[in-house]
Amino acid sequence: MSCDCVKDLEGKLAEHMRPKAGETVKATCMATGIAITPDLGLEAVFNIPFRICGDKKGFTSLKGREMPVRANYCPFCGKSMKKEVA
Repeated sequence: MSCDCVKDLEGKLAEHMRPKAGETVKATCMATGIAITPDLGLEAVFNIPFRICGDKKGFTSLKGREMPVRANYCPFCGKSMKKEVA
């Protein structure tokens, strides 16, 4: 990723939860993932799941079906998630 927002947020959340969760508390963002780029490189991305429900087969249960969507911009600082080319 091109920013440290996720690490910063994980640290702040862990510190906030320390009194309730204990000294070994660890917060982990579950909305990030690894993407393979067209040049076969790897990059970290925000992977935001959406729940899709409908009346067609596979979507009719209350759980529906989850569809991951990759964010183009960091939802915290607004920085582009696109790999910077040097």
